[in-house]
Amino acid sequence: VLNIGPTASHNLNIDNDWISFSARFGGVAHDIWIPVGHVVSLFARESGEGMGFEVKTLGLCLGPTH
Repeated sequence: VLNIGPTASHNLNIDNDWISFSARFGGVAHDIWIPVGHVVSLFARESGEGMGFEVKTLGLCLGPTH
C-alpha cells in the first residue's frame, strides 16, 4: 500500500503505462515508477470509495516450497 496523496508524494504523473512520483523514505528522496499493470486497486481515503482491477497470475516461483 502506497499513499501517493499530495502531502506524501511530489510530481505525481499517471499515464496509460506508468504511475510515477517522488517520495521520501527514511529522509532519502526516491523517484518511484510503477507499471500500471501492477496496480491491483485504487481508493480515496476521504470517501473510502475505490475500484479493484483484475489480477493476472504470472506463475512465478518466489522461493523454495517445503
